[in-house]
Amino acid sequence: CSICTPNGVYTEFGIDPLTVAKYAALTLAGILLFRAGQARALIERGCAAVGGEAFALFLPALYYMISRTVRDVIADKQGSATCHHLKNLPYNSSLYRIRY
Repeated sequence: CSICTPNGVYTEFGIDPLTVAKYAALTLAGILLFRAGQARALIERGCAAVGGEAFALFLPALYYMISRTVRDVIADKQGSATCHHLKNLPYNSSLYRIRY
């Protein structure tokens, strides 16, 4: 969660510096992939239209969504929440029903 960090490093706002560095690297990789795809597409198409190479710019968001989904599925299969803050929520994560 945004409060807990796996390596115990905290900043003033509860942000892990390694996470910031990872997403900065993913953003840079997305920009570089986009530029390479755009150059290749320009050669093939002959015009500066933007196509599927634009999805490289979504690399950080896609990484977050996929990694979070995988972590949640694994935690659900193990029967535990991914963070101690999520264990006290008023629903069962496998059934999504409120307990009475």
